[in-house]
Amino acid sequence: MTEKVIRALQSCKNTLKDTIELEDYEEEGFIPLSTLKEAFVTLDINLDKELMDYILHVVYQKSESISKMNYQVLFDLIEGKLTQGHLSAASDSQSRKRPESSSPDKIKARNQQKF
Repeated sequence: MTEKVIRALQSCKNTLKDTIELEDYEEEGFIPLSTLKEAFVTLDINLDKELMDYILHVVYQKSESISKMNYQVLFDLIEGKLTQGHLSAASDSQSRKRPESSSPDKIKARNQQKF
């Protein structure tokens, strides 16, 4: 799937990057999901739904939330810098982790106290 992304977006990578960076008003490297999707529409980049879903999934996986999508991940994907191992949520040290208080053992202990 990564190969499809590279083939589909390599030729318009620089224009896409410029467009997305213009929308990052705070210059933090994050934009909302809606803005990310809008960049593709603005540039008339028509991808099939499966490929677009894949791109958004990979970017979301490496982002804080849908309101703070790390768009640099998109360009890493286009440039082939993300290998299959990097595309797993568990492999990212910054990936969202379950809070300590929500571990299965702690949940069981809390629930036993209630009953």
